[in-house]
Amino acid sequence: MRDAARAFMWAMVHWDSMNGQIYNLGHPDYNISKDELAKLVQKQVPDFNIFYAEIGQDPDKRNYVVSTDKIRKTGFEFKYGLEDGVKELLEGYNAFKDFRFKNY
Repeated sequence: MRDAARAFMWAMVHWDSMNGQIYNLGHPDYNISKDELAKLVQKQVPDFNIFYAEIGQDPDKRNYVVSTDKIRKTGFEFKYGLEDGVKELLEGYNAFKDFRFKNY
């Protein structure tokens, strides 16, 4: 999550050269499958259940490798790992389970 926020700030600072372009955002070392990501979440949430669809029946057909070379050529560098991102998302999710934030 922090890298995503940093990338948005980077794009604002470098608006003139990046405006109108499309960039893939994601740490180049973590171009992983949905199964690998689910298992990474499961490591941090032990009661997380993974369900598998029959071959050809997965409603989410996305399964491709993306390149982050274009954004890295602008000088942007990724600093945080996927485990950090999963942990941050879980912390954010748990914060909204806190009663103090129920009035959103």
